[in-house]
Amino acid sequence: MLLRELESKRLRLRNYEEKDVDDLFEFSSDDNYTKHLKWYSHKDKKQTLEWVLFCKEQNSLDLPATLFWIIELKSEKKVIGTIDLIINWKNKISELAYGINPRYWSKEYAVEAAQLLIDYSFDTLKLHRVQAHCRTTNKKSERVLQKLGMRHEGIEYASAYEKGKIYNLHLYSLINPEIKIEDREE
Repeated sequence: MLLRELESKRLRLRNYEEKDVDDLFEFSSDDNYTKHLKWYSHKDKKQTLEWVLFCKEQNSLDLPATLFWIIELKSEKKVIGTIDLIINWKNKISELAYGINPRYWSKEYAVEAAQLLIDYSFDTLKLHRVQAHCRTTNKKSERVLQKLGMRHEGIEYASAYEKGKIYNLHLYSLINPEIKIEDREE
């Protein structure tokens, strides 16, 4: 299985477990949390459990298109968010997607969790590029990407249709410093 438990000083990234439903529902049912996400707030814990089971199943595949981690605050043993790595194996590219319980915003947890996955993408998976999109209206997420040292590549206009609305997206990326790009200018 490709999904590995990863740790930083404050966080543990791990696989989903059924016991996580209560913590996950706490924020996945919060409209403030889902405001910038593709999906609507969960209406009941059954919906959250279905998501947990789906993520566990995807994580068990030999070559999953997406790896799903729980973000656990080690000091509280509490699930405070989720982070995903969408992988294009052919082109050796991954895309970050993350969300933190609003009660834990502004504490740099998203930056810390994302840095673990950037390192995992480059050092373990040997990918060439990590990228991330965020809506142009999501200034907090954009700030996370900037703090990670990601390069702003531009705005993709009218590139997301979510919840019946059209959005512009920022595109940020990091290139693995170990790779040689054949058409890179010296």
